[in-house]
Amino acid sequence: MPLCVYDKHTKQNEFDGCGLGIIKPKVFKTSETENGDYSVQIEYPINDTDRMWTYLSPYAIVKNSEGQLFQIHTCGTEMSSSGAVWKAQANHISYYLADKLVEGCVYSKIDCRDALNRIWEHTIVHSGDSPSPSMTEYNFIFDSDRVSREQRDINFTGINPLYAILGAENSILNLYGGSIYRDNFYISVFEKKQYSKDNAFEIVHGINMTSITERLSVKDVITGFIAGNNFGIGFSTFNRTSDIAPHECIRRLKFSYSEDYGMDQLSKDAYSYRDAHLNLDASYTVRFRELKNDPKYSDWAKLQRYRVGDRGWIKSERLGIKVYVTIVSRVLNDITGEVEEITLGTLMPNLWRNDRFSLSRDSADGRRLEAIEKLRLNNMFKWEE
Repeated sequence: MPLCVYDKHTKQNEFDGCGLGIIKPKVFKTSETENGDYSVQIEYPINDTDRMWTYLSPYAIVKNSEGQLFQIHTCGTEMSSSGAVWKAQANHISYYLADKLVEGCVYSKIDCRDALNRIWEHTIVHSGDSPSPSMTEYNFIFDSDRVSREQRDINFTGINPLYAILGAENSILNLYGGSIYRDNFYISVFEKKQYSKDNAFEIVHGINMTSITERLSVKDVITGFIAGNNFGIGFSTFNRTSDIAPHECIRRLKFSYSEDYGMDQLSKDAYSYRDAHLNLDASYTVRFRELKNDPKYSDWAKLQRYRVGDRGWIKSERLGIKVYVTIVSRVLNDITGEVEEITLGTLMPNLWRNDRFSLSRDSADGRRLEAIEKLRLNNMFKWEE
């Protein structure tokens, strides 16, 4: 699919064509993270023969190689000895929701699909009874497979709908769990990302894997918290020792409910949040080469799919491992059509650590392994020994 640019006032039903035209940038990369960032980076040489870069202005909309729309939020010129380049950054069109406001969205005991639609019903899209003729607004459709599975309270006022779904402490994803799927003006929250696939890929050491990098992060670690709700109920708990942090990491947590359910519900939600942030966040970034143009592997490569939410295998005969993992982020080169980089799910054991079965349960690494084992039981990933 060609890379295209559209005017900022393009209507929702006018994205089938090429808009202002096809663009041929030097760099066009799409980055997507599960339940997080979804954006593109563009670099376009500035010259007199191809002036399509002039259309890459604030709020202009671009279409990537997969047909997804992104709206430019930052752009400008970079000068160097090699010449001038126009650089632009754009967020997925779903970030349009971040410019809107949710008011008075308070409901008791509703499921995830109903909650998503209630948020949209209570979103102030435009002032007045109808949109201004000089402004361009969009409509979104929401869905979920988490229907009647878990009834929760929602209370959203004074925040934007995207934050209500993704970011708030009592966000839809925190309340109901699941994974968000974004397809332009359609958004869903499913237990497993909608349309994701099992056995979608094999990344084999020595064939298509070029490197793997482990990243450990402590940015979300907490040891204690002060929790409260909108009915004035609160409590605190602190761990004065930690296997990971050398000092106490304390957060304030605020939960909102439509009814006063007392300490039991607050305690359940607060401890669930705490338990999810007790350990290091470990992720594994794999760089590899796609083999679809290599005759030797052409048949095998046709079966490979690398999309966020897909599940597949990492294999290394030399290291003696075969691990089933989920892709939680990826970088797509929209010019070549190749996926350049993927990041695997959190808290996966170090792939090259051979002592993972000999750790003492009383050691810090042993306790980390024990936490990992619990995740294995929840099918976050699974080992094949």
